[in-house]
Amino acid sequence: MVKKVYLQQDLVDDLFDRPLKGFAKIIQRDANFLIDYVNNLYSKNKKQHSLREERYLNVVWEADNIEPILKTIFDLVIEKEVYFGISGHFCNSFFLNLPQEKKERAKNFLLGYCRENYENWRKINVVVDIARHSMKELFEDVLLLFVSLTQDADLFSRRPPCHRINQTRVPGNRY
Repeated sequence: MVKKVYLQQDLVDDLFDRPLKGFAKIIQRDANFLIDYVNNLYSKNKKQHSLREERYLNVVWEADNIEPILKTIFDLVIEKEVYFGISGHFCNSFFLNLPQEKKERAKNFLLGYCRENYENWRKINVVVDIARHSMKELFEDVLLLFVSLTQDADLFSRRPPCHRINQTRVPGNRY
């Protein structure tokens, strides 16, 4: 019942739990609530959910064994959104302003996700975006891991659709 009320209230006023204390307590008791929560965000806007400052969801790292749920969330969000690389991807919200004691766990998650999905350029794009915007100290590790997993030049050179559009509009622009 608490979860349903939380989701309903979030639809009405998404700032009602700005410090996310209630959210953190629910996630600690039921990590699967994160899936319901993200689906609830998309019920407001079917096509995408933007990354906003008040949506720093780094509190998910307080929950035990959140990693399998985060994999599900990453896959869900990547499937629902076309990411153009213009602003930070929504999945950054789990890594922004991460406390130092949670960074190693988050790093292991991202590197593991990279290992499991290195052949999927859309998923790797999100990992690289997180490393660029939220965990800059991880950027080089992500790129080195990716290159160590595949030598497929075609996969490495793929660009999001907006970059291909830019290539056709600006002569000589490689990216």
